[in-house]
Amino acid sequence: MVQSHSLKKNGIFYVNSFHYPINRLLMRKLLFLIITACFLPLSAAVITPDKRWPNGSTLTVWFLDGTPDMQHIVKRAATTWSRFGNISFRFTRQKPDNGSHLRISFSRYDGTRFGAHSDIHDNTATMYLNSLASSHLSDDYKNRIALHELGHVLGFEHEYRHPHWPYGNHWLKQQQVSCQQRLSDEVSDAKSRCESVNRPLDAHTSWWFPYDDHSIMNYPTEAKWLEDRSHDLEPTLKLSALDKIAMAASYPFAHHQYIQSTSLPDSDSLLTNSISFINRCPYPVTVRFKATLSSQSNKLTSLYLTHLQQSDQYQLVSPSLHFKALTNNGLHQWSDDGDYLHYDISHWQGNHAQIPLYCSNS
Repeated sequence: MVQSHSLKKNGIFYVNSFHYPINRLLMRKLLFLIITACFLPLSAAVITPDKRWPNGSTLTVWFLDGTPDMQHIVKRAATTWSRFGNISFRFTRQKPDNGSHLRISFSRYDGTRFGAHSDIHDNTATMYLNSLASSHLSDDYKNRIALHELGHVLGFEHEYRHPHWPYGNHWLKQQQVSCQQRLSDEVSDAKSRCESVNRPLDAHTSWWFPYDDHSIMNYPTEAKWLEDRSHDLEPTLKLSALDKIAMAASYPFAHHQYIQSTSLPDSDSLLTNSISFINRCPYPVTVRFKATLSSQSNKLTSLYLTHLQQSDQYQLVSPSLHFKALTNNGLHQWSDDGDYLHYDISHWQGNHAQIPLYCSNS
């Protein structure tokens, strides 16, 4: 079983995670001896808009300690996120003159400050990754932990708080009870805080994509806590297709950054208030979307896109779009139930949204 909670130390909020059960009791005792816990509603392939970093940011990462191997795992995970969204990372082992956005120590537990913040001239850690020092974990699992914690840095929260979490309240209530037991001696309002941080997020105030069993922001969970599910949620070791699309939507690239072929349209030809699709899945894809197009009612449009092919541009009357896609070999679709995905493009930079379609292996 995996527990998660957010913590406050020296005025900093952390999302803290027990990724595996090794010495869990010892870790908990140590953790709550040294930290006063406090909660903040968060949001993941649900994201809290006001916790995003400015799009296009380069985040300076200061390694406070750790071996080159530990630091390499973080660098690799950060590079993975950067492939799919317009955020980059600069790493240093020395105190940066101009401050740092992320300060990492490998000295104790796993915990991350959530989302964007402004105290870049502090010297205290904003992320702890003690699991990366463990000899009991594989490199792939350590990479999973780094990907997950960096997801929190970027503003993504746990999938069990998804507005459409499909497995009932049993797991959420267990999280609330476990949280309350840990914090009852630390804070006077443990019950209300634990209920607040372990309940579904508001669908109207968060950006979200369909709930995703395979999201890196999910945790391995035993089936006994999951209603209408007979098998455990297994740990995901890499970003899912929807993780990639969520990253691309939350931190969109400028149009020219997408172009990888001279056959794609020139950026000067972009229509205002428009969308296009680009197939980044290695298989041909059929896309069907509903949107109110210029001079037309809400209509259904069908597209067939080969690998790296970009669609025409479609001018929209409103930023609301519904789409679904399926690979021609049937190996991948972007919603398990086949329903249309709702996509609001109003938060994209500029007036053109290019929507990438990733498969899990792309």
